[in-house]
Amino acid sequence: MSAPNRATKCGPALAGALALLGVAVIAGAAHSWIVPVTLRPDWSKNTTARAPGNPSPDAGAHTGSVAARPQGVQTGDSATQAAAEPDDAHYIDLTTARQMFDEQGALFIDARPREEYEKSHIAGAVHLTAEAISSGRALSLVTELVENYGYEHPIVIYCHGGDCDASDNVAKLLLPMGFANLRVMKAGFEDWQSAGYEVE
Repeated sequence: MSAPNRATKCGPALAGALALLGVAVIAGAAHSWIVPVTLRPDWSKNTTARAPGNPSPDAGAHTGSVAARPQGVQTGDSATQAAAEPDDAHYIDLTTARQMFDEQGALFIDARPREEYEKSHIAGAVHLTAEAISSGRALSLVTELVENYGYEHPIVIYCHGGDCDASDNVAKLLLPMGFANLRVMKAGFEDWQSAGYEVE
């Protein structure tokens, strides 16, 4: 069989394979758009998280640079608490978030897009996204947070609430860095604002 005849017979098969590959890529992209991937935080690193009214004795302690914090080290009651506490315990409602704002002076992190943060955000909140952390653009901000608050200061991360997973994605990246007192507010910024709480 000559080369042109082989090419003529292989052409339709190759075109069919490429068409099938194209359909698979489009279907996969559509599925990812409809059902986005959520990075679930490893809450076992959340060793000093406390309920409102029971602040950490170390809250606000300065512990040096981001790189200096030992990672994955748990001792005594902290390790036992982290192992025993279900993941859902790290997700708080609006009332608990407000209590942490009032009673513990919790730092709030806004994980929404920058334009939404700049339009309005919870009073005192800082803007930090998973993309900024993973790209390295937020290194100076993260270092500043450590210097100003330490690793055990209570932090509440929020976004739009509901199905918004931006808060989880930020928590997943902060936990391995040594931040050990994180919570995710399941209510969104709009819920906070609707309740008449402080915004900027």
